[in-house]
Amino acid sequence: MRPKGKTGTRKKILDTALEMFSLYGYKGSSIRLIAKKVGIRESSVYSHFKSKAEILNALITEYKSRKVSAEIISDKILDYIDKPEIFMKKFCEKIFEQWNTPYERRMMRLFLIEQFAEREGTEISLTSFLKEIRDVWEFVFGQMIKFKLIKKTDPSLLANEFTSVLFIIRFEYLTDEKGENLDKALKLANKHAGFFWKAIRK
Repeated sequence: MRPKGKTGTRKKILDTALEMFSLYGYKGSSIRLIAKKVGIRESSVYSHFKSKAEILNALITEYKSRKVSAEIISDKILDYIDKPEIFMKKFCEKIFEQWNTPYERRMMRLFLIEQFAEREGTEISLTSFLKEIRDVWEFVFGQMIKFKLIKKTDPSLLANEFTSVLFIIRFEYLTDEKGENLDKALKLANKHAGFFWKAIRK
């Protein structure tokens, strides 16, 4: 889910640029083509952004400003906090549903395409996709250890092990334009959560 608050032409430019960058890459897209698809003149794009690089920067900055944990760890999921295996599976269900939105799929493709491209002024790294979720699970596993629900292990190691598989599933199934593989991704995530819980429980 993308951050809220942007409306009108600027939002249309960003949405269209993201779609084009994710399909054709940053170099394969142009201000002219973005303007044409939005249905405005090139000069109108430049009244909102100084350059194509500034559009890319705006997309990356917007993405990094999200707070995924606040959207995912809802009261409904927290109801299962005393049932760790169910909690893990419910979390996977919610995060994968979010990752399967057009915005998230396009951002993932953009990062995959552009993270190794040479350019100045724009840092693109898949770490942006990993850090917050890892931090959430480091805290959750820490609490599970504190209340003796799981074996005493480094919670950061557990977080890396648990979330890395989720991201691999995401890379494989939730980067297409149509978003038709959610069910496959959810089945794998559910199996992973069940297997992981059996491995760490007391």
